[in-house]
Amino acid sequence: MSRFLRFIVTNSLAGRPEMLKESVIGVHVFDREVGYDSKADPVVRTEARRLRRKLLEYAQNHPEDALWIDLPIGGYVPGFRVRAAGAGPAKVEEVPERPRNRAPLVVIVALPVVLLLAGGAWLLSHRTPSYAAIHVRPFTTAPGYQRAPDFSPDGDLIAYSWSGPDGGVKEIWIQSVAGGPPRQLTHGKLNAYRPSWSPDGRHIAFVQRDDQDHMSICTVDVSGANQRVVAQVISTETTTGRVDWSPDGKYLVTSDRDTPTSPNRIILITLATGGRRKVTAPAASGPAITTRSSLPMDS
Repeated sequence: MSRFLRFIVTNSLAGRPEMLKESVIGVHVFDREVGYDSKADPVVRTEARRLRRKLLEYAQNHPEDALWIDLPIGGYVPGFRVRAAGAGPAKVEEVPERPRNRAPLVVIVALPVVLLLAGGAWLLSHRTPSYAAIHVRPFTTAPGYQRAPDFSPDGDLIAYSWSGPDGGVKEIWIQSVAGGPPRQLTHGKLNAYRPSWSPDGRHIAFVQRDDQDHMSICTVDVSGANQRVVAQVISTETTTGRVDWSPDGKYLVTSDRDTPTSPNRIILITLATGGRRKVTAPAASGPAITTRSSLPMDS
């Protein structure tokens, strides 16, 4: 939820209304595929109702705050409200919704920070902007979507996820930065995502979607040989995490759950044995922890 709030606030302050559409938010915040059917998958509308309720609760419980944020019904453009001196708690009409589990409290923790950022961004927006020229060139020009790129340690190669020229199963591909055709690295029957190079550049770890609630943590040699499953974790389609390496290349770190509905925790996997150790242990009612910010489905 805090990611949703940061996204709409940041893009609203930056003057990018085209980013505040349901289909765009679904891709950038909730990791849906580009072109997904938002009518069949209402995740953005559902989470918007939850966010709207939490923002209302915060405004009502913090009457001393001069600035507060709301999310008007019928859109995804946040409103920045200035409370008049001596005014009582905020009164905003709530949208009825079906009873459900209590929303994560992380947004309440994040809201003061967002308010501070909003104020700072407002001040900065009144300064004369400066611009710098950058050179952008397409790296891949193949059909379909190439995603989740990762540089090799020496910077000569890029690994990414792609469904291939025929639009089949998503596999891991590598391509030289200097140019040339891509090379398919993995060959499986399940979608592979999020490649991550080992520190020595000899192996690539990635996640493989097994079913709606499970994914496998896999590795493969850069030659394409020795593809194997190191461990399987519980990860729902809406919160698929990343995998990353320890600096010595002996461990992999990712997120896992006890059940599909319990909070995420960070785990450390021993590459040689597949043994795992909990790094974090969030309370059952606490906010979920993901590897997205520190170590993603695709972005």
